[in-house]
Amino acid sequence: MDYTEEKYHPVLIKLASDIDQMDYYQILNLPSSCTKVQIKKQYYGMSRALHPDKFYQLENDELKQAVKKIFKRVTESYTILKDDKKRKLYTEQLSGSDRQSHLRFSEKDEQQLSTQNVVQGRVAQTPQGQKCYAAYLTEFNRKNWDSALRHLQSAMIFETGNARLAALKAELEAKREQADEGETPS
Repeated sequence: MDYTEEKYHPVLIKLASDIDQMDYYQILNLPSSCTKVQIKKQYYGMSRALHPDKFYQLENDELKQAVKKIFKRVTESYTILKDDKKRKLYTEQLSGSDRQSHLRFSEKDEQQLSTQNVVQGRVAQTPQGQKCYAAYLTEFNRKNWDSALRHLQSAMIFETGNARLAALKAELEAKREQADEGETPS
């Protein structure tokens, strides 16, 4: 479809005025259950058809601005939906009670996602627990099992009930036993 034809101009201008009320799935004309392949295919098709450079020769400035706005939102939609973590958060927010305020993925959403990733990636949550865990990692990498265990136990004092630390302790104790069995008396 050649959107540079004059018969499509009113449609594009109308779309540009309505696009702020559309979510990313609606912009790409896809269901929320779509695959990454479908998202990519739809994005590339739309970006080729609606690239602003295709409209540079036209005199109608209103149309040019409309196409730029549409193209920007199509690209934004693709950028969010192609990323699994962003897409998951975005889709959850869309299905929430305040759908209208989450039509666009904001900087606040990005920060929320970043915070979730940091917290999920941390083994220890408290500052003291993190220090002890860092010392554990240093000793573990040096294969100094006894010292690593002491630091891990210290971290567990600050992180009571931390299942990840408990699992690491069990693994470390198994490594210590293997190391002890591997030593031969002289």
